Amino acid sequence: MSEQENPLIDFVNYYSKDPVKFVIEVLGGTPTPYQQEALQALARGERKMSIRSGHGTGKSTFASWAMLWFVMFKFPNKVVVTAPTTGQLFDALFAELKKWITEMPKTLQPLLNVKSDRVELIAAPSEAFISARTSRAETPEALAGVHSENVLLVVDEASGVPEPVFEAAAGSMSGHSATTLLLGNPTRSSGTFYESQTRMAGSWWVRRWSCLESPLVSDEFVEEIKL
Repeated sequence: MSEQENPLIDFVNYYSKDPVKFVIEVLGGTPTPYQQEALQALARGERKMSIRSGHGTGKSTFASWAMLWFVMFKFPNKVVVTAPTTGQLFDALFAELKKWITEMPKTLQPLLNVKSDRVELIAAPSEAFISARTSRAETPEALAGVHSENVLLVVDEASGVPEPVFEAAAGSMSGHSATTLLLGNPTRSSGTFYESQTRMAGSWWVRRWSCLESPLVSDEFVEEIKL
């Protein structure tokens, strides 16, 4: 079969510049307007993205979509996802990622090897993968040494990630196609996540996903939180 006749080549060419279309047509997701905006920003190549979010607005779902699109269509690549605790990382975000892999068409699922802390493109496991690494102050190298033609660093619950981890991550962002994506609830008034939303906002792609404006959050939940 020639390259021109390879349906996988056509698949990659069709979705490589449009993660929103990938989410809707391949994963069967229904992204909100703000999730679509963030996916489009990633596809544009925004280098530094910071999203502060209330509970239940779909940030873990968005991050899962972003990581899946990146690992499948930005070859070669390295995606590293982290959070302050193993519970936040594996019980929440990485579990959500695995759920969306099962939503992929059965013909595409064999392209990925899903492990407990890693998802690899089977055809090139060392050149295209998603790696989950917990961030701890005593092991700040969680985001260090990540070098590839395309790099995506996803930091969930970013308010709680120790500053040495962000400092160690700086070298991983040296490439021409590298994106840092910070996600979390604004629970602290200091640190990299706070600075990205305030004093340094001019150099970040910054958004606020409010529970009050999200179609994913029930009015009952909002009223309960007010009490």
